[in-house]
Amino acid sequence: MTHQKLALTAFLISIISCSANVTDQEARLAILDQSVDAGHGDAALSGTLSVGENCVVVTGSDGGETTMVWRRDQVVWSEALQAIQIVKGDSTGVSARNGDKVTVGGGSLKLSDAPDPSVWIDPPHESCPDDAFIVGEVTIQP
Repeated sequence: MTHQKLALTAFLISIISCSANVTDQEARLAILDQSVDAGHGDAALSGTLSVGENCVVVTGSDGGETTMVWRRDQVVWSEALQAIQIVKGDSTGVSARNGDKVTVGGGSLKLSDAPDPSVWIDPPHESCPDDAFIVGEVTIQP
């Protein structure tokens, strides 16, 4: 087994073991079916990740908030770690927490123009900002 496969296996085991206690906190994550295009890094967004009661947003340097929208195959909320566990496209993982400085690759959309309701696994809360970003990948900044 290659080093990457071992690392992915260990990461997925940690997600499974941590997600056994998932509570309604997972409702913070707006999750789309994995078939929805995430823009493949066509756009980038940088700022501070905020995990709120109803929404996960990135706040940019201008103070504007953008709702993060995830695909089902890439994300889980870990109550034990108080973190969003993200599987990156290269089969590695990253944990993002409230207050982390992040750069997000993906594609933007307006929630008011969002995809057909049937593609939502968990739709965004009605209080989330209309500006949204379908996450393709996340990098935690130092």
